[in-house]
Amino acid sequence: MAIAVLGVAMATSCAKSDEDQVKQAANDFLTAFNKMDFDGAKKYATPESAEQIDAYASLAAMGGATEAPKVDVEITKVEVNGEDATANYTLKAEGKDAEEAALKLKKVDGKWLAVYTKEGFGGGEAAETEEGETTEETTEQQPTEEEMAQAEANIPE
Repeated sequence: MAIAVLGVAMATSCAKSDEDQVKQAANDFLTAFNKMDFDGAKKYATPESAEQIDAYASLAAMGGATEAPKVDVEITKVEVNGEDATANYTLKAEGKDAEEAALKLKKVDGKWLAVYTKEGFGGGEAAETEEGETTEETTEQQPTEEEMAQAEANIPE
């Protein structure tokens, strides 16, 4: 009996909170995406996001991008609201200023997955920093709607 109680106690103490799961999922997605591991990024993204990731990958390939710069990802804040979450993060690439943005996530079949739309990671909304300031979603690494349409037209079915 004591062994069973100890086993249950250990299992529940090891269970990660939604905030921890969101933080891990956001970190895994952003790390893969920024390493240009688009197939890896799709593992951490909603099924609806896969098409957009493929389009972005096509754009990157058409633009001649073959190697990603080293980027450090730091998740600075996580907010969970039911089945939806937002992870604020900072990206620091070699030789560039840090960029702050937000990533939307959605719980699908018990697993937190990143949402990547034509507008980008956060759907074009502002991210709130820990100090309460808002910053616009960075668009430097994200294609425009026109580029997305062009990339989608070039994707074989």
